[in-house]
Amino acid sequence: MPLTTITMDPIRREEMGYATSMFNLLRNLGGSIGIAVATTYLYRRQQYHRVLLGANVTPYNPTAQGVINNIQSALMARGSDAVQALQQALHPPEERESTE
Repeated sequence: MPLTTITMDPIRREEMGYATSMFNLLRNLGGSIGIAVATTYLYRRQQYHRVLLGANVTPYNPTAQGVINNIQSALMARGSDAVQALQQALHPPEERESTE
């Protein structure tokens, strides 16, 4: 509100309709551009981190093997058999949904 008041204060009353229209247009346009830039940045960082994880988290990595074994054990404790639990540990639900 203070920004709008400061921006519109020097505008004459007969030009106020045009000025408010232009102000709202630029505000909406700036917001749209800002959202697009932020979304693009977040998506690219997500891609970067996914590549980084994919290069370092392999079935041969001892740390990754430990995590997979822990997830498999937890799934088996909830009733899955060993093969199904391993598949679920290797392919989380979000990944399975996007490939089906």
